[in-house]
Amino acid sequence: MSGMAGRLGHNIRALRDSLGLTQEQLAEGADISLKHLGEIERGRGNPTLVTLTALAKALHVTLAELMSLGDERQPLDTSAIEIRALVEKQDKATRLRMLRVLKAMLAEE
Repeated sequence: MSGMAGRLGHNIRALRDSLGLTQEQLAEGADISLKHLGEIERGRGNPTLVTLTALAKALHVTLAELMSLGDERQPLDTSAIEIRALVEKQDKATRLRMLRVLKAMLAEE
């Protein structure tokens, strides 16, 4: 994979993998065909803005994060995205408890 399409495909696959999603699950979540997602991940697809927005939403990232086309040699840091996805799944009370724990952890450093 090279070029912008290749980097975009790499980002999508890295994000999908970090969330433990299969291609089938992501394609369903973004309401696109499995074939189209495979082409995008291989850097051969030509996704529309609507498709990219749907993929970003399904991956719990902003469109800007999805499109981040930085240095290909640097691995994509997905830790914040994984945390965001975990937090979004929780109810408000659980999110508040998670926030208190996180603040306590950071205060110890």
